[in-house]
Parts: sequence; C-alpha cells; structure tokens
Amino acid sequence: MALQLQKIFLGNTPSNQRKFATKLFKYLVEDYPKLIIPACGQFSLAKCAIEGGYKPENIYSSDISLFSSLLGYYYSGKSIWEIDFTLKDKYFEKVKKLKTETEQIAYIFLLMKKSQLYDDINVLKDLYDEIHNIDLKIASGIKEEDLKISDVNVKIDDVMVDLNFELINILFLDSQTKKLEEIIDFIDKDASVKIVDKKDFDRFAEQARKIAKRENIVNMAAIFSKMLDYVGEVIKLKEDIDKAENKNKE
Repeated sequence: MALQLQKIFLGNTPSNQRKFATKLFKYLVEDYPKLIIPACGQFSLAKCAIEGGYKPENIYSSDISLFSSLLGYYYSGKSIWEIDFTLKDKYFEKVKKLKTETEQIAYIFLLMKKSQLYDDINVLKDLYDEIHNIDLKIASGIKEEDLKISDVNVKIDDVMVDLNFELINILFLDSQTKKLEEIIDFIDKDASVKIVDKKDFDRFAEQARKIAKRENIVNMAAIFSKMLDYVGEVIKLKEDIDKAENKNKE
C-alpha cells in the first residue's frame, strides 16, 4: 500500500467531476450569483466556481478541518491566529518564531503530515531525505539525531515503559511452497518468521484497505496496529457475551 507522502488533505475531487462542476457553475452563476460551499476541503469547487464565472467575493466557504481553515483565512487575507485552535507548547514556540504566516502555515502542515503518519520515524526520515537544500533542512526544525532509532521508552498512565523491538516477517506462501529455505535466506537472520497460507492474503489486504479508508490512515504499520485493536475489541465482546450467558444459566 503506497504512502501518500506528498498530500496532506487526502480527499480529492476527480478531474471529470471538476469539469462537470465548472460547466454547472457557468449555467447557475447568472441566476444565483452568490455561492455557499460547506465542507470545502481543499477549495476545489471554489476554484471551479471562479472558472465558471463566480466572483471570489461572492463565494462563501466553510469547513471543520484546520487544514481548510488555515488556507481559507490565508486566501482571505485574515490572520490565521483568529482561528480558535491550539498547539502543544513546544510546537507553538517554534511556529511563533517563524517570520511570516506563510512559513507558520507550512510548519503546521508539516505537523499535520507527521501526525497522519503516526510519528513513524522511518517515514519522517524519507520525507526529510527528500529535502536537498540545506537551508530548508534547517528550517524544517528536524535534527539528524531525531531520525535515529535508539533506546526508546514511552509513558503509559504515568509509568515509564521500555520498549524492546522485535522484527517479525509475515510470509503469505502456498502451503506447498518449494525451496522455503532459500526464501528464508533473504530475511534478516535475527527476525522471527510467521508463515501464513497465501489464500488468506486477499482477505488481509481487503480488510487493510477498509481500515485505511475508515480511519483515514496511510501508514501500513498503523493499519496493522488498528487491526489488532479491532481484534481485541471482538475478543472482549465475545468474553462479555460468554459471561452474560453463564450468568443467565446460573
């Protein structure tokens, strides 16, 4: 599943729909000169309306997403700090040091992208490596040492927990796969290998796509984690049902 590294707003209006909308706006503009666009997203319909003859000052847009709100205020010449939103202190301090609102918006967008990718350090490193200008790398606020995977701990309910990583390879293979030993030679020797019947791959991929769409996730590791959450919920529900049935029998 490809990661959408270059996009922040993941929704999209296909080109054929934009062409239809532009023609429709040309037909409507004379009788309905004012246009209201709720859930404007990345302003695709607003652009179509302008191409269809609407005056920008007669287009009113709204959206609950911070992405759209930032762009809307920016396009309208309003300060983004009129929007009621918050950032963590460490990010707020960094963004306020940037000189222009253009830079501030760009930095907030970077935070959004990082959040979408579930803080996957490998993906963040890929993004960072795509920046070839040293000045832009410095401006990103990302340090080389931040991209190195070292001893990690996290806080859960105020308790520090050390994380021990284990690399696991899941192979979807035909049950009668020949030369299995040769295949395993390509795998990290320190990694454990789980063999799964190939016939289950389509089911796995289908569920992964559903979760990606439902949860708006683009990171395969995060999709897999969400799968485990769902499995845990199903097991918990089954346990509750069994307890209720046993209680009724008593």
